[in-house]
Amino acid sequence: MKKVLLVKYGEIALRKGNRKHFEHHLLDAIRHNVIDEISQGNLQVTREQGRFLVENPNGDIDADVILPRIKHIFGLTKFCLAIKTDATHIDELKPIALNFFREHCSNKKTFKVISKRSDKNYPLLSGEISAAIGEEIFMSNLGLSVDLHNPEITLWVELRNSTYFYVDSILGVGGLPYGTNGKGVLLLSGGLDSPVAGYLTARRGVEIMGIYFHSPPFVSERAADKVKDLARELSKFTGKIKLCVIPFTDVQLL
Repeated sequence: MKKVLLVKYGEIALRKGNRKHFEHHLLDAIRHNVIDEISQGNLQVTREQGRFLVENPNGDIDADVILPRIKHIFGLTKFCLAIKTDATHIDELKPIALNFFREHCSNKKTFKVISKRSDKNYPLLSGEISAAIGEEIFMSNLGLSVDLHNPEITLWVELRNSTYFYVDSILGVGGLPYGTNGKGVLLLSGGLDSPVAGYLTARRGVEIMGIYFHSPPFVSERAADKVKDLARELSKFTGKIKLCVIPFTDVQLL
């Protein structure tokens, strides 16, 4: 077993004809943001049946290092800190689930188990998996009660190429992968409206190029610096953004 990061995406799963295109775009974006860790052999990013799997081939992932680099990527909706095991038989999964859950359920009184399986030939249905693992937890010395409607903590079990257990999810920004929905021009000023418009446009997959009309001495250099700072903030979500600063004083004087 080892600690990994399961990364989920949202609406691109519904885009049947272009789904692979969006998935490859997201995969490239994640790898680009952690390229130094990949080049050192400390990280690999792969597709895992409707998920992306970020893991250290040599051991546990350092989520505190990786998450800040990828959590702002458009198109990603949730990041799940999970443990991965190659065990698949329910008798093997029950003690693993209990030991993992024991580490995360302090000060909790009620719980629920939700299971998903990608292999429909697996001998147990998703509900039966949840019931078996839930019984293991309920019969343990943890003293927790089952609450299927409003549990204080939920254990998620996903049987894919490997089996994953997790309890927490960190929300992403969602939207569509940046650069997959055409290009647009963003007129940037020093105000709030234009960067917000740029963020919302980029979140729908449009690659944006910023343009700022600079008119010294009527406008100070501080105004130009502010626009550059705004473009830099936008680049945290887009990964990159081109900003064109156009001298405009002579035009205004005509």
